[in-house]
Amino acid sequence: MRIVALRNLSTGPVPATRRVIRLGGCAPGCAIALSGPPEIVDTQPMSERSSAFVVWLCAGLAAFFIVVAIGETAIGIAQFGWWRSPGIDLQIYLDASRRLLIGGAWFLDRQLGGPYELQMGDILYAPVAVWLFGPFLVLPAILWWAIPVTIVGSIVWRWRPASWTWPLMAACLIWPFTPARFITGNPVIWVAAFAAAGLRFGWPGALIWLKPSLFPFAAIGFRHIGWWIVVAALVLGSLPFIGQTRQWISVMLDGRGGGLLYSAVDIPTVIIPVLAWLGRRTRGQPGDRRFDGRLARDADRAPDAGRAAT
Repeated sequence: MRIVALRNLSTGPVPATRRVIRLGGCAPGCAIALSGPPEIVDTQPMSERSSAFVVWLCAGLAAFFIVVAIGETAIGIAQFGWWRSPGIDLQIYLDASRRLLIGGAWFLDRQLGGPYELQMGDILYAPVAVWLFGPFLVLPAILWWAIPVTIVGSIVWRWRPASWTWPLMAACLIWPFTPARFITGNPVIWVAAFAAAGLRFGWPGALIWLKPSLFPFAAIGFRHIGWWIVVAALVLGSLPFIGQTRQWISVMLDGRGGGLLYSAVDIPTVIIPVLAWLGRRTRGQPGDRRFDGRLARDADRAPDAGRAAT
């Protein structure tokens, strides 16, 4: 409920016997002129009070889930030895990249002799992934985590997702594979970054093909020409390793205990930016290129419309 100053915007101060009450929820300039003393009226719509309750409820649930996720991570570190394997997944593929770049084998010998049981340390990516892992042979290892976290965080922040997405995104952190994959440096953290960037810009979504076991997410951005250019670049990037790329198909088919959808447990990690995108509130906002383009086109049409009216 709000009572505004005693003045008329068009003619200056009004007599003291008149009072102007602006109703909560009205558009700017919406006011009612009354005679006599002001009357205080509760004009806050029920919908506004309900909306505030929903926001606080969602924030509380999100905070609760985050606390649970932190506790779960602490238990994993203390009781399941997660502290012994920081970056272990990254190291596996750095070793494979080092072998490939000096002319050696990308896959392990045990993976090339027919059916085999999947074990820790097996290589399940196509050799083209060396273009992702290779730079980290010289870059500081911390950037392997810092870059994707920064990408996801900055894009989600820009979207300003609606409150209903907060508990859903936080709930994804409770899934035990999410903190475990982060600690071990699993490439799925980069897939989440590619998904976020793909939803924002289009073309980065094609980079999800570097982890084909999450191929449904690779469709993000396919309507952009840049997406197809990236796919073509990945194909060209495979040519120097074409022989071992053919081996990758048999390696995936011969593996026992995984299958092509072995990364289904990683979906909650990748879906975090997708939820933020679904609840984004910045569509059609200044700074969005499409929005600014519409403003420019409307401004160009305005003089023509004025001349037609006269």
